[in-house]
Amino acid sequence: MFFKRIRSINYFKQGFLKLEAGYLRASLADFSKAIKLDFKNENAFKCRGDEKFNMEDYKGAIEDYSEVIKLNPNNKNAFKCRGDSKYYLKDYEDAIEDFSKAI
Repeated sequence: MFFKRIRSINYFKQGFLKLEAGYLRASLADFSKAIKLDFKNENAFKCRGDEKFNMEDYKGAIEDYSEVIKLNPNNKNAFKCRGDSKYYLKDYEDAIEDFSKAI
């Protein structure tokens, strides 16, 4: 399990570097690999959710932000981002609920 966690962290870091370089789809793949190795990698879920949001995959982003919230119910940023995704899907009531939790 220890080595899987280390590999997960490495994929996350690699994905983040690709993201910084502008390789969005490649970074998404690395974040997915990180999650596959460690389902508790909150940062990988958050970054993958951000990429899905940027690609206008709001439903996919909501799924990833929801996983972040399951792992860390105090992550205000995940509530805000999930609210943004719901807003773009015109789910205004649920978006307001998430924004309220973020505040």
